[in-house]
Amino acid sequence: PVLVDFWAAWCGPCKLMDVVVKGLDSEMGDTLKIVKIELDSNPDLGAKYKVYGLPALLVFKGGELVAQKEGAMNKKKLLAWLEELKVMA
Repeated sequence: PVLVDFWAAWCGPCKLMDVVVKGLDSEMGDTLKIVKIELDSNPDLGAKYKVYGLPALLVFKGGELVAQKEGAMNKKKLLAWLEELKVMA
C-alpha cells in the first residue's frame, strides 16, 4: 500500500502532518510506502485526485485509490484510519 500526502509550503496544518507522517514512515518500514507531493508544483495531480483541501492523504492499494481524507489528524487517528482500511495487516 501507498500513502500519498499532498501538502503545500504555505499550509500550517500540513506542517503538523509532516511530523506525523515522517514518524509513521520510520515506524512502518516496508509495510507502507509514503509519498509526499507538493500541490503547488503538481496541480494536475491534485486535480486528477480531486484534492480541494490540504493536507490531503490518499491511500492506494494495488495501484487503485481506496480512500482519501483531507485535514490534519494526530498519529493515533491516522493509524486507526489505516487499520480500518486494512493497510496495516
